[in-house]
Amino acid sequence: TRGCLVAFKLREKIVRNISLYIFFVVVLMFPEASNANDCLVTDWKISAKVQNKKPLDVRNTFTVEDRRVSAFVRINCTKPVENTEFCFYRNKAKYACVKLPVKSPEHWRTWASVKALKGSWVVRFRIDERELLTDKFLVQ
Repeated sequence: TRGCLVAFKLREKIVRNISLYIFFVVVLMFPEASNANDCLVTDWKISAKVQNKKPLDVRNTFTVEDRRVSAFVRINCTKPVENTEFCFYRNKAKYACVKLPVKSPEHWRTWASVKALKGSWVVRFRIDERELLTDKFLVQ
C-alpha cells in the first residue's frame, strides 16, 4: 500500500506540472488576451455627500435619508481602454449597471450612484470586462 501511495503522489505531481506547463504556454502564446488592460485603481471612495462632483464623506454605512450613494474611482492605465462599468447589487440581486466611456486612461476619474434603498449592497468596478475591485456598503 505504501508503494501505491508513492505512485499516486508521483502521478498527481506529474499531472499538476503538465497542467501548469500548458497554462503558461497558453498565456505566452496569447499575451493580448492575458494583458487586456493594465489599469490600476489609484483612489476609491463610497460617499453620500457630493459637492462639485467630489465626495465629501467616505463611509460604508448609509441611511435612506442620504437619498443617493455614489462610488468614485480614479484609475491609471498605460494602455488604451474602452469603457468602465459599475454594477450595483442589492441583497445579492443585480440592481443596476452603469457603463461609462474612458476619456483618458491616465489619471482618469469617474463615478456612478444609486438610490439609497435599504439593504446590503455590493458594488463591482470593471474595465473592459476585467473586474478591478468589489466593495460592500449598507443602507439602513
